[in-house]
Amino acid sequence: MTSIYQSVESLSNIVRGYFGEFIVESYYSFIKCEIKSIHRNNIDFLINWMAYDIKSSFTRYINLNSPVDGVYPIHKREFKEIGIIYVILYKDCVVISQDGVLIHKYSIQEAAEIFSDWEKSKGSITKKIKTTNEDKKFIDEKMEKLKNVCKNKGRIPIIRRRNGIKNQTIWSKGPMHLLPNSLKYDKLFGNIEWKKYGRDEYREKYKYDMTLCIWTEGNNSIHKIIAFDCTDIDNLLKKETYGKNTEYFTCKLNDFPVENTFDSIEDFEKRFKF
Repeated sequence: MTSIYQSVESLSNIVRGYFGEFIVESYYSFIKCEIKSIHRNNIDFLINWMAYDIKSSFTRYINLNSPVDGVYPIHKREFKEIGIIYVILYKDCVVISQDGVLIHKYSIQEAAEIFSDWEKSKGSITKKIKTTNEDKKFIDEKMEKLKNVCKNKGRIPIIRRRNGIKNQTIWSKGPMHLLPNSLKYDKLFGNIEWKKYGRDEYREKYKYDMTLCIWTEGNNSIHKIIAFDCTDIDNLLKKETYGKNTEYFTCKLNDFPVENTFDSIEDFEKRFKF
């Protein structure tokens, strides 16, 4: 079995984050906690109705043994309502901690087994995709063409690009960093409201008025394009209830309306309602 150190070294920083989330999700599922994947508004999971952001460090402490005094590094909270669960790879173990307090510790052998399980479940997402100069040229040209199509229609887009959507698990989950974080919510995340802006107000406030995301397979072919007017986003979000009182908005890519999903730039230019 490949060592856990070699395994995580082969991953991009983003994919390491996915692995950290898998470790946390596996642990809390094992101990029979209620856990729900959110991935919106800085929340990765709801665990027993509490909101958490998962942070990981797979390289910073890799040459150190875990602290003998049991005091672990603390990752600063960005929002006081959202707890931080920190996954750290040490020389001798993998630790799950919260606010410097140990939650669980896996041996290096156990961590390698968890990685193997995760890799089997995620498939191609665990592999780094090398980008050549030719690939970069293809991507840049496609994104510039999308920008010009919108500009010619009098629109100002923000364009995101994602790769590797042959993996249907990722396609079916909510789009990471696709939707603008402009939701209002209370401390218990019980009341969530979308800010109502007109197009001109949105453009003035955020410097763009529509969102585009281009998904590529590898680096030289387009898988999907998703596009939506920022003033219509509340129509694309679905409200779900978790537990008795906690409500949140979710958005699944395979639930997107046909009128917001396109197979090519030409298809987008022809069908999108500018």
